[in-house]
Amino acid sequence: MRDSLKALLTLAAVTVASTLLTLALLSHWGGEEVPVPTVAGLPLIDAIDRLDREGLTVAVTGFDYSPTVGREGVIDQTPLAGKSLRRGEGVSVTVSRGSRTVTIPPLAGLPLLEAGALLAAAQMKNPALLRMPSSAPEGTTLAQYPAPGAVVPREERATLLVSSGPEPRYLASPDFTGLPLLTVMERVKRLELRISEVVYIHDERVEQGTVLSQQPPVGKRMRAGSFLSLTVSDGGEAGAGGRFLYYTVPDGPAAVRVTLTQENDNGAKQIYDRVHRPGDTFSVLVSMAGETAVKIFLDNELADVRRFPVP
Repeated sequence: MRDSLKALLTLAAVTVASTLLTLALLSHWGGEEVPVPTVAGLPLIDAIDRLDREGLTVAVTGFDYSPTVGREGVIDQTPLAGKSLRRGEGVSVTVSRGSRTVTIPPLAGLPLLEAGALLAAAQMKNPALLRMPSSAPEGTTLAQYPAPGAVVPREERATLLVSSGPEPRYLASPDFTGLPLLTVMERVKRLELRISEVVYIHDERVEQGTVLSQQPPVGKRMRAGSFLSLTVSDGGEAGAGGRFLYYTVPDGPAAVRVTLTQENDNGAKQIYDRVHRPGDTFSVLVSMAGETAVKIFLDNELADVRRFPVP
């Protein structure tokens, strides 16, 4: 449908232009006879230029597929080369839509967007996608059907096998109870887990900062990258708890200074100040005291604000 509309618009544009040019040429050349040059096989734009030099115009009378003439090339012409026309008269041409078949390009190893662009350039349909875990980066084309070099109808839909990234790694939730929070934070990072929330409860019997319980519970199957929630003793001191903020430094040409300022019922204070490279991800424990907001500055310029509701 899209090609048909484009073809009709092209035909209309060329026809109008040819009519106007015919009137101008008839006025200029006065009807002198000239031999018709060969334009079959030429790109349409070159055919128009070639005929124009002889004082002749072009009328596109149709479009068709051709195994030998490239897209938007002239398949045939009427009259044939060598016949005579008066200057200002027109030559009718049939324009190629390209071949009915296409040679499949090699796509394995390419990012999906690039592979899709190559298929689109060949006027093929959007490919069917199959995904599987792989050591290749997510979105990488692993295999294809039809194979590279295969000649298929232009209307055929290729199938691509695409990487969904490394296969997920699972582990049993370790036992963090009885350990200091700082020790747990270090172990969690090595295990590729993350802490989503730390809730402090009043307990004078257990040293401040000691983990009392966890969710998911000990032994629960967890996917690497999952979150843990910890309950921690406040050692008898009042505390509303805390949550971890995770932040990834945006892409950029150079390292930046990252500063975090926390604002809540306890006032405002700086809780983080460090230089990071683009792409670095870090976490900060944010103390909760009423509604809490954390402002993130990159080289002293406000880049983001994270808000935490009242716990």
